[in-house]
Amino acid sequence: AALDGLKDSLGQVERGATDAAQLLAAQFQLYSGELNEALRVVESLLPRRGTADTEKTPVQLRAELLRAWCGLRLHATAVAQGDPRRGENELEHAAACFGDQRRAQEARARGESNQSPLQAQEPDVLLGRAMMHEAQGHYTLACDALSLAVVTHPWFAPALTEKARVLMFAGDWE
Repeated sequence: AALDGLKDSLGQVERGATDAAQLLAAQFQLYSGELNEALRVVESLLPRRGTADTEKTPVQLRAELLRAWCGLRLHATAVAQGDPRRGENELEHAAACFGDQRRAQEARARGESNQSPLQAQEPDVLLGRAMMHEAQGHYTLACDALSLAVVTHPWFAPALTEKARVLMFAGDWE
C-alpha cells in the first residue's frame, strides 16, 4: 500500500513538473542506467515531427540531444548483447541529431545551413558526434570531433579522456 502511494505521488509530481525539470530527471535516469524511463520522459518533451528548428524551444532542442544520447546507449547495449542490428535504428537517429560533419561542411560550402542551434560546437554535441563515429568504426572522425571539443572547450575533461581512449582503441600510440 505504501509503495502504491509513493508511485501515485511520483506520478503527480511528474505531471506537475516543468519541462526543464522533466528534462533534468530524464538526464539523471540516463546516467543512472534507467534507459526506458529516460526515453519515456524525453519522448514526452520532443516536438512534433516536422517542426522547424527555429520553432523549437531550448528544452525541446535539449530533449532531442538527450534522445540521441539514449540512442547511443541503446545501440551500445545491443552490441554488448551480441545483436548489433537491433541498435542500428538508434544509431541512425543519433547520427541525424549529432549531425554528420562532412554533410554540414558540404552544405555550408553550397551556402546552405543544415545545423540546428545545438549543432554548433557545444561539448555535448561534439562528444556525442565522436561517440557516434566511434560506434560506426570511423575512429579518425571521432578523434577529429574530440580534438575540436578539446580545443574549443579546454575545461571539458571528458573529451580529452575519450580522445585518449579512442586513440588507444584505434592503436594510435603516438
